[in-house]
Amino acid sequence: MSLKAGENKRARSNFVGSLRRGATLEEVTELLGQPEDVGQGARGFKILAYRERKLQLTFRRGCLFLVAFYFEPTASRTKWPLVFPVPDEFSGSATEEELESWPSQRGYAWQKIGNLMRVDDEVSLVFEDGKLSSIQILDNLTTQG
Repeated sequence: MSLKAGENKRARSNFVGSLRRGATLEEVTELLGQPEDVGQGARGFKILAYRERKLQLTFRRGCLFLVAFYFEPTASRTKWPLVFPVPDEFSGSATEEELESWPSQRGYAWQKIGNLMRVDDEVSLVFEDGKLSSIQILDNLTTQG
């Protein structure tokens, strides 16, 4: 889902799954189809929503910079579009304890801050009541400048 610790971030061409870094609105809708909903974030960022708003893609200056997956606490598995390789371990029933070993086993640098697990400075796992609530993937390269 993200890169391994120590890899050159600028060398990666893809951001998440089949989405490339800095993908435009047109490229995203060509890949995923028309969104179910279009909104605007607090800072005026455009947000496309899919899968009953459980998948949200945020754009800054017309470029994709944030992908967020939201989970139902009782759901065992959400069916994401095939372009997103979300590991089977990630579901609304996954606990903090179950996922704490996931980054280390795959060679990712990570730290725990309250109900947030930061992985390689780009991925955040957010927990509510000890269960996975969301995965947020930030493209640090697109947010610069």
